[in-house]
Amino acid sequence: MAPEDLLRLIEQGENSGVEFKRDALRPEQLAREVVAFANFQGGRLLIGVEDSGTGQMFRAQPGLIEVFMERAQPFLSEETAELVENLRRERRWFYPPEAVRECLLNAVAHRDWTRPAEIEVVRYGNRLTVTSPGALQNAMTIVKMLAGQRSARNPIIVEVLRDYGYVDARGMGVRRKIVPLVHAYTGDQAIFEATDDFLRITLPAKRFHADCQ
Repeated sequence: MAPEDLLRLIEQGENSGVEFKRDALRPEQLAREVVAFANFQGGRLLIGVEDSGTGQMFRAQPGLIEVFMERAQPFLSEETAELVENLRRERRWFYPPEAVRECLLNAVAHRDWTRPAEIEVVRYGNRLTVTSPGALQNAMTIVKMLAGQRSARNPIIVEVLRDYGYVDARGMGVRRKIVPLVHAYTGDQAIFEATDDFLRITLPAKRFHADCQ
């Protein structure tokens, strides 16, 4: 769906086939809404849109990925002591931002939404972990994932993310972004761990020369 089509859909308001939900919706609530639509005649559930209380006036919520990257910036990067152009301090990232973003997108797109657990992002002194609830889907393995094989658990979510430019048509973010970006930036490899309960990606932190002295 093109952005202009989405805006027109929001302007028309809620009805039997369209429902708005804020981004605070819990996974089990989302699952119930989707099942209700499936048991009816289908429909569209718009996440991140709320009624402002003034009739047909609606406000789109900021994207969760953008909000996270903005709020997490102090934990994922730091300003150097040296001043650069225009007397500003240079910001250096412990992890490549594009790789962090791709980890988050993968967690949102491929997590098991029937589980009440949250996506977890934890920063340690030397690494960042992103944990997505649920086992790998449809006989997928880490080896297959690293080889570039694709198997979407939530194809509708993936389609929406693709329509709005969050993911590309190839769907190979792990192989083409996370793995090479992390290795090129930090010199170390990203670590992938899969269990019956979660998929966890660990990004090693970049070691700057001053930190090694």
